[in-house]
Amino acid sequence: EMKPRVQKFNREVIERRFMPRYHPQTSFDLTPARLEDWKAVMHEEGLKPASINRYMGVFKSLAKWGVRRKFIPFTEAEFAEIKYLQVPKTMMQPFLKEEVKLILKTPQKNPRFNERLFLTVMFETNLREGEAQHFEYSDVDFKLNIVRVQTKSDWTPKGHKPRWFPLSMRLRKALLQERAKGLSDFVLAFNGRMVKEDYLGKKFQRMLRRTKDETG
Repeated sequence: EMKPRVQKFNREVIERRFMPRYHPQTSFDLTPARLEDWKAVMHEEGLKPASINRYMGVFKSLAKWGVRRKFIPFTEAEFAEIKYLQVPKTMMQPFLKEEVKLILKTPQKNPRFNERLFLTVMFETNLREGEAQHFEYSDVDFKLNIVRVQTKSDWTPKGHKPRWFPLSMRLRKALLQERAKGLSDFVLAFNGRMVKEDYLGKKFQRMLRRTKDETG
């Protein structure tokens, strides 16, 4: 069963971001051919492969849900044949210790989003953006001091491969302090809810620009 938060997230992606631009009609039939057409149109308009894949992921998830309930007269295999686009890999240079210290001085107090915890997670782990978005306190084993990147009911890690890594003492302390507030099940929550796609990446870029402005 699709969780309420997943339903809300999917509906928001479709109604606010996809429909106004690519399908202004109020309703449509979800078919493999239509998804392939939409994918081609978005690609021709220059939308980034990663963004196209996110849309396709939402629609394939809805299609799977609809097929199993016999709302859609197709099979899961037919929708599974729709391939995701290849996302070019980019190499990011690691930050120097001095640069990390400067960036850690920039967090501002924000009642809706803990910037300091965000930076601590990013510098103390090797989480990808999607993994950080779905990072929950249930993924942390405070007894064994490990963090698990594991499959969720509505999301799977890149390559469908769960993994784990050690929990540093600095991150452990930060997580325990934030969890004690009881604001959300998600570690990097915005107003107590899972952050939207691309939010963390854009947030980090803004914080880097802020660091540059403040340090000259």
